[in-house]
Amino acid sequence: MRACKICIMKFGLKGSEIESKTKTFETDEDLFEHMENVHGIPVMRKDESEEDCQKRCEAKGIVSDRSRCQCVECKMLRKELVEVK
Repeated sequence: MRACKICIMKFGLKGSEIESKTKTFETDEDLFEHMENVHGIPVMRKDESEEDCQKRCEAKGIVSDRSRCQCVECKMLRKELVEVK
C-alpha cells in the first residue's frame, strides 16, 4: 500500500479508505505525481537528474514561489481553490 504521509497527517486514514483505495496509490509513479501536483514537492525519478526534475516540475507549474506555484495546496493558500475532503 502506498499512501501520502502528508495527507494522512492532515486528514487521517480510515480502514474503509484503504480497502476502497480512495486515499492510496497503486504505483510509486501515482504517489509521486500526487506529491508534486497536490503538495508541490518535486520528486526525482530514477535516472533523472536534479535539473531534469526541476524542468519537468516547472513545466507543470510546480515552482518554489508559492504565489505562482500551480499545486493544489498553493492554489488553496491563494484562495483560488476551495478545500475538498
